[in-house]
Amino acid sequence: ELSASANDEGICGSEWLKWEVTIDLNSDWTSDMYFGTDLPRIVNGVDNPYYIAPTGNDELATITIPAGLATSNAWHRAVWRVYDGCGNNVSTVRYFQVTDKKAPTPYCLNLSTAVMSTDGTVELWAIDFNVGSFDNCTGADNLLYTFTDVAPPGRDDTEYDSSSDLEWYNGTFWYYDSETGDYEDQDDYGDEVHRWEPGLQSAGKVFTTADADASGFAQIPIYVWDGNGNNDFCLVNLRIIDNMGVGEGRIAGQILTEEGEEVEGVMTELMSDSPEYPQYNMTNTNGEYAFNEIPMSSDYTVSGSKTDDYLNGVSTLDLLLIQRHILGQEQLSSAYKMIAADVNNDKDISAVDMIELRKLILGVYSELPSNDSWKVVDASENLTTANPWAYSESLGINDLHSEMAGQDFVGVKIGDVDGSVRANFNQNVSEKSSNVLELTYADGEVKAGEVVEVVMTSGDDALFGFQFTMDLNGMELVEVIGNNITEGNVAVFGEKMTMSYNSLDALNKNGEIFTMVLKATESGQVSDMIGINSGITKAEAYVGESLEVVDLNMRNADGEAMFALYQNQPNPFTEYTVIGYDLPENGEVTISFYDVTGRVLSVIEKDSEKGYNEVRVNRSDLGANGMIYYKLESKEHTATQHMMLIE
Repeated sequence: ELSASANDEGICGSEWLKWEVTIDLNSDWTSDMYFGTDLPRIVNGVDNPYYIAPTGNDELATITIPAGLATSNAWHRAVWRVYDGCGNNVSTVRYFQVTDKKAPTPYCLNLSTAVMSTDGTVELWAIDFNVGSFDNCTGADNLLYTFTDVAPPGRDDTEYDSSSDLEWYNGTFWYYDSETGDYEDQDDYGDEVHRWEPGLQSAGKVFTTADADASGFAQIPIYVWDGNGNNDFCLVNLRIIDNMGVGEGRIAGQILTEEGEEVEGVMTELMSDSPEYPQYNMTNTNGEYAFNEIPMSSDYTVSGSKTDDYLNGVSTLDLLLIQRHILGQEQLSSAYKMIAADVNNDKDISAVDMIELRKLILGVYSELPSNDSWKVVDASENLTTANPWAYSESLGINDLHSEMAGQDFVGVKIGDVDGSVRANFNQNVSEKSSNVLELTYADGEVKAGEVVEVVMTSGDDALFGFQFTMDLNGMELVEVIGNNITEGNVAVFGEKMTMSYNSLDALNKNGEIFTMVLKATESGQVSDMIGINSGITKAEAYVGESLEVVDLNMRNADGEAMFALYQNQPNPFTEYTVIGYDLPENGEVTISFYDVTGRVLSVIEKDSEKGYNEVRVNRSDLGANGMIYYKLESKEHTATQHMMLIE
């Protein structure tokens, strides 16, 4: 803001002095902005920022230069002119600068610990104590940090003596090493030396026990500097520990599932109050982590997190087991299964958890909004089903004085209560049943705009749940009805529909499972317009009192099979696997195998019959490991799946 006042005592003196102000940015004698009383007060219904209201004698007239227009630290011209009631006027010129006079806002660690090395010293960097300092003009990445109020290099005018490699900054000599680019200062605080590291934008200092009081604490200031030489400081209570030459230790452990499977890919975190923490380590295929060369005599906290592959081990079968637990039909057998069932992370198991998990299964969620994919809990705790919520997600180690192996955790896959998660790449996965449950329906022709009901039935008398993805080619879903199915059991993504449903009682009352009300957007045969697959939600069903997991398929009531490609079993595999598929008619099929780069590994051509077929694939047929894609092609249809071949 710029302001001026005027006074007129002549015969035309007025209580309504009028103003004109011309702004010349950078003083280049070019008018950049004009403010005036003669401008309209309102423009397009809002106040005009360039309008100046008339003033009385000695009243201030104020203008505002829009932010960002005036170059920082440059001189700018403001020409003020004022008129009285007779048209007399007078002007004056004022020069102004826009400069940063506000110091940064420093935030630093309140308490920190530094453990000296065996030589009795520890070098610390001022920036390591920063926890979010900021400035109004200088970005956080360009702030500088020192231990004293002596300006760091590059923040003041310099005088350089090349003969002695001395640079003079604000009353302090900074010694410059031209080979390393490092600076050091020897200031008025004695003979202490502060090393400057341009890459860190920070001064470093070597501390000893002499810097601390008898209790081992020192209160040190951390100065934060902006790009215009302004500074402010915050205080750190630094605990300096002399480890008496004890040296360094090791903290290590393993993360296993409740079933004893090693959990690969957990990001473990080691936290301490020293400025170089936290540190991180990823578990290997054996679920092991280790932090080596850890200073003794400090306190540490270990924790872990894993936030990938939310659907790993999760299916509608888990919803069925959680439902039975909630209704008291069959209680979850362990505290870890109860933790897994707490999908919304409120330390309770309720219908809300089922709603959240079903959205994940249906593809509505790509991740859980209130929970991670995994929870990593202290393995030493004796958790019970009576109180499963007493778990801790971290391990505390006080005053480390020896190697600490066996700092173990239990990995709990959220949503997986049946223990089907694949925790590591090398895990042997139990073979799935080769049985297939078929849903049947009445085929027919439909015309564009026609609404039809497709009734799905099953001959199995012990179906307790299912899930699938369905293609809707030329069809729009109006609703799904039957067996208390609600909107929460179904999701629609363009021309694909997903469904997940479970029940405490067998579903096939009168043979009918559910009815889809569909509206045709084009004319065609129903069997050509709908088809079950695993594109979003994997197609499978749960049958019998043991809740056997079987593949799910559909065919029309006349016995005509649908085209379908099933997941290979077993998967992953080491020596061989079996791929199953359904065909609507007899014919030749081609099964092609590709690696992740698209390179063709093998091609199988096979005469197949209408209905269910399968082919056995050996390791020697593929000549590759890892992720492998396989594609089934018939005369009119194509489908793709992927499998995993391991050593």
